[in-house]
Parts: sequence; C-alpha cells; structure tokens
Amino acid sequence: MKLAALAAHGVRWTTISTASITLIQMLRLVILARLLSPGDFGLMAMAMIVIDAAQAYIDLGISAAIIHRQDVTKEQLSSLYWLNIFAGWAVFAVVWLCMPLIVRMFHEPRVLPLLHVVALVFLIAREVRSSLPSYSLRPASACGR
Repeated sequence: MKLAALAAHGVRWTTISTASITLIQMLRLVILARLLSPGDFGLMAMAMIVIDAAQAYIDLGISAAIIHRQDVTKEQLSSLYWLNIFAGWAVFAVVWLCMPLIVRMFHEPRVLPLLHVVALVFLIAREVRSSLPSYSLRPASACGR
C-alpha cells in the first residue's frame, strides 16, 4: 500500500473509532438521564468529571507506543502488561486519596460513596484491557488486510 492509501485508511478507522466512542458516551448520558432523578444525575456527573479527568492520564501513551512499534517482543508485552496494571492501581490510589478534596471542591458530601464505587473502574478496566490478547495490539495499518 502506498503511504497516501495507508494514511487514508488510518484516518477512516480513526474517524469510525472516534464517532463510535462519541455515540456510546452520548447514549450513556441519555440512559443515565432517563434512569436517574435530576439530583442523582448531577451527582453522577460530578463523579464522571473526576473519572474522565483521571482517565486522561492513565494510559501513559502505552497503547500508542505498542501500536507504533512493529516488532514488540513477548517480554516487552509482559512488561507493558504489568505497567498497565500498576498505572490502574496508582490512579485508583491517587483518586481515592484525593476524594476528601474532591468532595470539598464540589461542596457535595453525597458524591463520596459514589466516588468510592466508580473509582473501581480503574482497577477493573485496567485488568480487562491488559488481558487482551497480543494480536489486538497490532498496528492499525495491518487491520483490514
């Protein structure tokens, strides 16, 4: 494949991925808005602000590095697996320790128990993502062949 065709292929997959993620997030909001009272929806919004802000830092560029490298060894994947697990635990701990500050910032003590539960996503999501088979980490240009 020529470079221009590879770039177009990558742009197409990135666009599909971004559109899908946006659609899923909007659907999540619609479902929560229908299920929760306005006050509870506000509490959930506060918790999601914290989770989404922390989520931005959790990947550490690991996914991009794996996709960029075409010759990843099993040892490197193993190291990245454990780094990924550690990053999840580290962000979980930071969020957990900052919860009293977060509650004070929002002036809403009812968000604390919700944060305790929602913060578990850092442990669960890291474990699920890290246990994906290595073939899912192949470069995006190899997709669709």
